[in-house]
Amino acid sequence: MEAVNAVGLKFKTAKAGVDIPFGKTEVVLTAPISEEYKNLNDYSAAVKIKLGNTSFLLTRDVERTWEMEMVASQQDLDVNLLLIPHHGSNSSSTQEFLDKTTHSYVIISSGRDNNYGHPHKEVLQRLVKII
Repeated sequence: MEAVNAVGLKFKTAKAGVDIPFGKTEVVLTAPISEEYKNLNDYSAAVKIKLGNTSFLLTRDVERTWEMEMVASQQDLDVNLLLIPHHGSNSSSTQEFLDKTTHSYVIISSGRDNNYGHPHKEVLQRLVKII
């Protein structure tokens, strides 16, 4: 933020429902939905990308609160590929969210033997059940 301010650029707040022009590719922000969160991770700018019949949901570090908002929302979460939230932390990837995304493939982005223990065993067990 300091670097952005130092060069005189302005921030634009991410908000669910904002379309980002990107040629023939549809890009829409799916988060954040609320104006205020207790956890900074829920302010993550999540995005759905659609190119032809292929779609991706890139969730960043969102957690349970955001997932429950998405489950309750009218947003289309039918995607081919889901980036598992928060590196597979047990603070996310609730069963309700995984059920609503109706994904064909998932990716978990986490380093091997990381200090956080990602991905957590509970998340992997939930994923195995839906494969």
